Amino acid sequence: MISERQSILLRQSLGEIRRLRDELRKVHETPTIPIAIIGIGLRLPTMIADLDALWTLLASGQDAVRPIPITRFAIEPWYHPDPQTPQRSYVCNAALLDDVAGFDAAFFGISPREAKHLDPQQRLLLETTWEALERAGIAPKGLTDSQTGVFVGIGPCEYVADSGDVYSITGGDTSFAAGRLAYTLGLQGPALAVNTACSSSLVALHLATRALRNGECDLALAAGVSVMAGPGGFVALSGAQALAPDGHSKTFSAAADGYGRGEGAITLVLQRLALAQTAGRPILGVIVGSAMNHDGASSGITVPNGPSQQLVIRAALADAGLRPTEIDTIECHGTGTALGDPIEVNALAAVYGPEREIPLVLGTIKPNVGHLEAAAGLAGVARLLAAFQHETLPATPHTQPLNPHIDWEALAVTVNAEPWPWPHGTQPRRGAVSSFGISGTNVHLILEEAPVTDPPTATPLASTLPLLLSGRDLDGLKAQARRWADWLTAHPEVNHDDLRRTTALHRSHLTQRAAIQADDISQTREALLALAAGQPHPRITTGQTHPLGGMVFVFPGHGSQWFGMGRAMLEESSAFAAAIDACNAALFPHTGWSVRAVLRGDSDDECPPLERIDVLQPCLFAMGIALAAAWRDLGIKPAAVVGHSVGEIAAAVVAGALSLHDGARLVALRGRLIAGIPHDGAMLSVSLPSAALAERIAPWGEALAIGVINTPNSGVISGDRAAIEALETALTAEGIHCRRVQIGFAAHSAQMDGILDALTAGLANLVPQETNIPFYSAVTGGAVSGTTLDAHYWRRNLRDSVRFDQALAALVEDGYGVFVEQGGHPILALPITEAAGANAVVTGSLRRRAGGLDQLHRALGALHVAGLTIDWQRL
Repeated sequence: MISERQSILLRQSLGEIRRLRDELRKVHETPTIPIAIIGIGLRLPTMIADLDALWTLLASGQDAVRPIPITRFAIEPWYHPDPQTPQRSYVCNAALLDDVAGFDAAFFGISPREAKHLDPQQRLLLETTWEALERAGIAPKGLTDSQTGVFVGIGPCEYVADSGDVYSITGGDTSFAAGRLAYTLGLQGPALAVNTACSSSLVALHLATRALRNGECDLALAAGVSVMAGPGGFVALSGAQALAPDGHSKTFSAAADGYGRGEGAITLVLQRLALAQTAGRPILGVIVGSAMNHDGASSGITVPNGPSQQLVIRAALADAGLRPTEIDTIECHGTGTALGDPIEVNALAAVYGPEREIPLVLGTIKPNVGHLEAAAGLAGVARLLAAFQHETLPATPHTQPLNPHIDWEALAVTVNAEPWPWPHGTQPRRGAVSSFGISGTNVHLILEEAPVTDPPTATPLASTLPLLLSGRDLDGLKAQARRWADWLTAHPEVNHDDLRRTTALHRSHLTQRAAIQADDISQTREALLALAAGQPHPRITTGQTHPLGGMVFVFPGHGSQWFGMGRAMLEESSAFAAAIDACNAALFPHTGWSVRAVLRGDSDDECPPLERIDVLQPCLFAMGIALAAAWRDLGIKPAAVVGHSVGEIAAAVVAGALSLHDGARLVALRGRLIAGIPHDGAMLSVSLPSAALAERIAPWGEALAIGVINTPNSGVISGDRAAIEALETALTAEGIHCRRVQIGFAAHSAQMDGILDALTAGLANLVPQETNIPFYSAVTGGAVSGTTLDAHYWRRNLRDSVRFDQALAALVEDGYGVFVEQGGHPILALPITEAAGANAVVTGSLRRRAGGLDQLHRALGALHVAGLTIDWQRL
């Protein structure tokens, strides 16, 4: 017999049910905004860390319940098998995480002292959230200052390290579970932690969907976590006779005798469906409706209320605009208690049963991984998402024989003791999730499979773009390489382009980095295994990021050339080819031959040899201009330029001081005039300081000059061939290192005097402009105004010593630290490195016999590894 008060409450509930039923029949003028689940991070018992691993457990019909290790609770004995023993748990089995203590605090910027006081629940949330975002294709560090919301379902903290330390507050207070996520990722949306006991995580998910629909945030993280850090919960629940003695939840079973405890963490990444589809996010499932209420005044504060459960179910259906018959399955709360199971099944049958032709399939994850309490609701969501992926409703173990107190024959519901096929049909597959808190807060959520869409057509990537990997330190990088290698072993069919896109665009790039250039998955896996083992590999560039100065494009002079040095780039880079065509158009009126043909390596009669000085200098000029264009096409732009001898002409054009046509006219004239002088000059590189060089060449007078000073301890002597030969013999006899420069004339010496007036006259109408990019002069040794690069300047450029050392010193003093050489082969790396120091980043563009776009991509990877921000999206 029910009391009069209960009778009144029942009539009121039935009246509310009829009202909701009438509302459900109305046409919804404002459809509910669907919310997409685009990422999931998991930590569930037996090392379940993704949906694939979860499905393996579900499909096997096994559970994760194990004996609790004696070392788990380091206190006085807490277990006794007799249920009547006070202050003891009669349960010693549970579904536990394998490594609840393991945590990489440094990865999240947490000091050892603070980490000691950090609730394991907060640790797990950090890990699962990071992984969920990456699986959603969102680089976690890219969310800084975004309107991303954080909604966490969490129970009491059972972990206490030292209550006297200030970090015990931030580490133990559950409000910091949400606050720490927002703080670590720099999120500025709503952030809150909720505790409604067993329904906490589904409440968090319900609130997250509402916040997204209301525009309170653009992205949301909904999470649930539960960790049994102490035996207090076991002892208290044993006192209430709520736990199954063997630790197994036997939902819907005649053997139901309480629930088995489990622990874990789940984070979901949510976004409005329309935005997720526009952004091309992976969609795991769609939340189409949800509702929340409270049991009200039931027969006891911990006793579930069937009518209230019906109310919340109908409200969720109304929110989704769906009929009960459009739902295929229910992920039940299903704790496996003699009281709770019949109430829940009858409430579900009352709402979903009428008018059904096919029984409603009931299941629950609790018999597999235990009751995760505050995280239980999201565990149920994860089970449904896995079922969507595998088109099968997994069997629920430990259900047989069925509970005789439920009239299974009369109700339009069934429990699948075996897996049920759940293929795509004409209507979307839908399931619902129930979560009922022991304190009375109920949530019901309706989940729909992802909409069927054609896979996006991605533009094929250049085969030489690198795969990017990173870690907080070297050990982390190696571990990451091992995980990727293992994953590729299990998924050899993965698309190589997709893999590289993922690592470049959808992962945060941490401080210890690697760039791997490989042609396919097999080569990539081989390189990853080498990286994991700490072994060098030709396809791998590794390093640690550090503060970088500004970017300098360096334009070399003679020495970087080689036959066919532009052939591959002309074929592989449209930006390079277009720049060469522009140079060809500008040069041809002054040269009468095709610079494109020479750079391509053509050998017909109309193509002059590269060795001719009047051919070589325009080609070096065109290579510099075109490589700079290719780098700009990759998103790399200079903050300053510097050139070496003839390289200054290309530098002046790139800086904006000279037009392309003026630069072409200048370099063609310079080369033609040099070609007309007698070829009886030579140049000798000597490892001596400039003062010593000046002293050694003094006896030869104007026959020798210091042509180039690249570093404080080396230079190049230029002058008459006979004098150079005599000097070389004397220096060699003294054991002084010297080397003949492969050039047929003596630039920057008196041998140039005969052509200086002709050069000046030919450039009389040259009108340079102010630069767009700072120009550092190797003539004056510092930054100069573009307007000074007139005919007189280029006269000095040919005659005066090249003071590359002074130009480099000025660049370093002004804060520049990244140097990219714009030539066919790097020839200035040593002087740049000596001047700029070990922290500078120095790279070339191409190399001899390796002149393709792959070399730029390799250099790009090296720049990324050093810490330069690369716009990978454009690539």
